[in-house]
Amino acid sequence: YSPFIPLMDKIAGYKVVNLPPSDNASADLGLIYANNEICYPATLVVGDIIKALKSKTYNPDDTAVAITQTGGQCRATNYLSLIKRALAHAGYGHIPVIAITSPGSLYNEQPGFTLDWKKLVLPAFYGLMFADSLARLYYGTVSRAKHKPDAELLKNKYISRAITLIEKKNYRSLSSLLREAVDDFNYLEVITEDIPTVGIVGEIYIKYNAFGQYNIINWLIENRVEVVVPPLFEFMIQAFINGRVMKNSHIANSSGMNLVSRFLEWESEHHIRNYEKLLSRFRFYRPVVPIRITSEYASEVVSLMNQYGEGWLIPGEIASFARQNIIDIICMQPFGCIANHIVGKGIEKKMKEKYPHLNLLSLDFDQGTSKVNLLNRLHFLIQNQENFVH
Repeated sequence: YSPFIPLMDKIAGYKVVNLPPSDNASADLGLIYANNEICYPATLVVGDIIKALKSKTYNPDDTAVAITQTGGQCRATNYLSLIKRALAHAGYGHIPVIAITSPGSLYNEQPGFTLDWKKLVLPAFYGLMFADSLARLYYGTVSRAKHKPDAELLKNKYISRAITLIEKKNYRSLSSLLREAVDDFNYLEVITEDIPTVGIVGEIYIKYNAFGQYNIINWLIENRVEVVVPPLFEFMIQAFINGRVMKNSHIANSSGMNLVSRFLEWESEHHIRNYEKLLSRFRFYRPVVPIRITSEYASEVVSLMNQYGEGWLIPGEIASFARQNIIDIICMQPFGCIANHIVGKGIEKKMKEKYPHLNLLSLDFDQGTSKVNLLNRLHFLIQNQENFVH
């Protein structure tokens, strides 16, 4: 997903550089300039920023720090103040911190910085849709590929080609590109025997960030376990459900934005169906449950008013997996992540009552987590499946 971000900001008229993936230096600097009582992703983000500035790659007088924000109830909403405090302590207090967020969701006005969302809606939408689709092709193939680097090369090839099309605003051609990607991944040489399958749910940063999860997804892939990761798009479009629930519960007022939201939801569903039709030609295709159905599954376990962090999306995704016979599921979360510990662990008993064959493994991550302990627990989960390849 990350390669598409600088393109979005280039379209908006800014030069944006993705920071390199986190590493041990990020964690160490995060502990120095933040503390170990905040969530692990915040520690890594603060460490990434300080590490980049200390590398002297960027001129502090000509640089701003930007971070995407949802403005939710979890500690992520404190990232702006955490980063600003860390910058001040490290001697970079004059560097502005910018929140990249939808209009009205989080107040952090910065003179000289504005986003024209009308320019960004389409490229962001199509970029995310294509990245999700490509991820499904990649994860479905790479664990089975006889030569895994071939799957990696294909993935990078189609990321690059998609970026070129989006930069040219040639969104219609993305469908043809996805069709071509399906053919290429179908052509890749794979093993014929069955392999185990594991579903991934949890906190958004840990779920999609390799270092943050101790490279566990890569470990599963190396051991020929198919990893099923929900589309990132689900996290975004749960807002359609949340808004409707808030309105029906008389917590939010009806407004003209409700009509806009309904129109955007309908448009999203239309494009999702088109992409699903293209993906259905993939030999290892697994359908994605529509977000409204996912919310209905979740409502059987928790109230849909649980909207903090991933909220009801965690039980909804677990139920969607279980109904597709993906019964081995890992819930990844930063240690002490309030939203995910309350939801992720709080629903375990009820989820197992509804789906008795479910194997749900909750894994916590922070700077002091033992990788050996994590791998031991993963072995116990996977070895319940007869076809585990050591």
